[in-house]
Amino acid sequence: MHGTVIYADILFCLNLIINYFLLLASLRFSKRKINRLRIFLSSLLGALYSFIIFIPLKGILLAVSKPLLCALMVIIAVKFRNIKQLLKDSAIFFGINFLFAGLMFGLWITTSSNLLYFYNGIVYFNISAKLLIISTIIAYIFTEIVFRITDSSVKGEVFDITISRNSNKISLKGFWDSGNTLCDPFSASPVIVAPIKSVADILTEKEIYAVKNCSATSLHEYGINVIPCKTAQSHTLLPVVRIDGITLKKDNISYTCENVLLGISSVFSPPDGYDLLLNSKMKLIEITIKDKSYV
Repeated sequence: MHGTVIYADILFCLNLIINYFLLLASLRFSKRKINRLRIFLSSLLGALYSFIIFIPLKGILLAVSKPLLCALMVIIAVKFRNIKQLLKDSAIFFGINFLFAGLMFGLWITTSSNLLYFYNGIVYFNISAKLLIISTIIAYIFTEIVFRITDSSVKGEVFDITISRNSNKISLKGFWDSGNTLCDPFSASPVIVAPIKSVADILTEKEIYAVKNCSATSLHEYGINVIPCKTAQSHTLLPVVRIDGITLKKDNISYTCENVLLGISSVFSPPDGYDLLLNSKMKLIEITIKDKSYV
């Protein structure tokens, strides 16, 4: 190995960390539900695979083993949905791995440093345990900052929405509005906003009357709360009701969100073609196939 001394513990820890962040990046890119324990277990498999650096494996075996490993790691990292989704997730993960490997190979051939060793698609940095820990902390903080900044991955997207309340359901088109960060000041629940005409089917006639007349007395009488709402033009009070459930669907993937409040306005109108504005503070939870009650 050209005089390079490779320590198995450093090799294992390095590739455990690298695989963790590559998996995290690929799942965020494909908008899959993040389960950090499953990602960690998947990264363990990738770290064990890194010992292939000690084996002079070439040709078809090396070419086949990497895609198979990627698929198996994806199966461990996320719940299996179907073959099509598996192929998509695996392709994204393999692509990110390919880009990373290309970057490391380019760095390897352009530097004469003995700190870097690259073989069989496996990268090894000859660094101390202290530097490894510091690098891990920095990489983690950097990754989280980047993903938090770019967490508006659903910004501007349109979802098919189903809202249930009092045994009634309505289907709407929802627009993910990055500017809507309205939350209930007491419960911190995110508030989605819709004109009264869009959600009238899940309201009683008395509730509709109270909202249209915007009487605080009648609103509270029928269990409708009001919260302060700031618009571009003024400050106002927005009637809100609690809903029983909400489902968001896009690209054949369904999501739900807990503790969502529905803000009802008699004057508000969403952009043309949409029925309501979603809230950028909603934490979407991907619904698995087994949760048939949501689908």
